[in-house]
Amino acid sequence: PTQSTRALEAIIRDLMETRDGSTYFAERVWGVSLRYDSGGSHPLAGRSVPDFKLADGTKVGTLLRAGKGLFLDFDALASLEALTSHWRERVTYVAGDVRDRLGLSAVLV
Repeated sequence: PTQSTRALEAIIRDLMETRDGSTYFAERVWGVSLRYDSGGSHPLAGRSVPDFKLADGTKVGTLLRAGKGLFLDFDALASLEALTSHWRERVTYVAGDVRDRLGLSAVLV
């Protein structure tokens, strides 16, 4: 390594030792900060789903481990459950409230 690359390594190491720096690098590496243009106007459209925590303590990340789509219905509406019934083999329907809905009543992942 050259003197320049060692200096750059030291700067990056210093940045990663801060909360903002480590968050920045983690988001970039894991793609969390990416936004795909899906044409939606909501700030979450085209982004990774937040790891919402349901009232029973279950988190979205746990629900996604099944490898299927996920429909979260924060209002537990019978009409939305019926809508997803045709897709049960591919999409898991979960009704339950979360602390911070981020202005949403339902989420399809």
